[in-house]
Amino acid sequence: MRDVATTTKFEASALIPAPPHQVWQSLLDSRRWAQWLPDGAAARIDAIEATDDTFERVGDRRRCSAVLSGFPFIRERRLVWNEWVTDVDRGRTLEIEALPAHHAIRRWRVRFWLVPDAQFGTRLRCHLSYRPASLTGWLADHLLLRRRVTEAADAWLQNLASSFTAELSTQASAPEASEALVAA
Repeated sequence: MRDVATTTKFEASALIPAPPHQVWQSLLDSRRWAQWLPDGAAARIDAIEATDDTFERVGDRRRCSAVLSGFPFIRERRLVWNEWVTDVDRGRTLEIEALPAHHAIRRWRVRFWLVPDAQFGTRLRCHLSYRPASLTGWLADHLLLRRRVTEAADAWLQNLASSFTAELSTQASAPEASEALVAA
């Protein structure tokens, strides 16, 4: 039987008010990934466990799990998958690919590019591609999944950018608070 599934691809980007090396470090911090998911996301990351010492060299692996809910006709369920780093240019490019699993998505890949931006700090570009595992997966992708994944990826990038804005606000108010304490 001929494979009817085609690869879905899209790109998103965000301007982040921080230098590329800080954005790079935050991308390597798996604990923060769940914090950047949008409120009401259909998939909530509940664990990312490194199986190697780091997750920044080609071949490094980690095990992930998420709770999937909020899709019509699909009851809540937990998904578990493994992923590994397939390409890295330290501080500039990170590519992660999911190992084949028994889910509706056969394989997915996400690639991040960190581009210095003189005005804002860093432009983080994200290219995501995935391939549905079956005709049913392909249909679900065209009817619902593609839109949801695109919206979640855009929101994830914006939340990542907002986390740096919040850090800048906290850092800016910290000297003012300490000056107020000294004046008192």
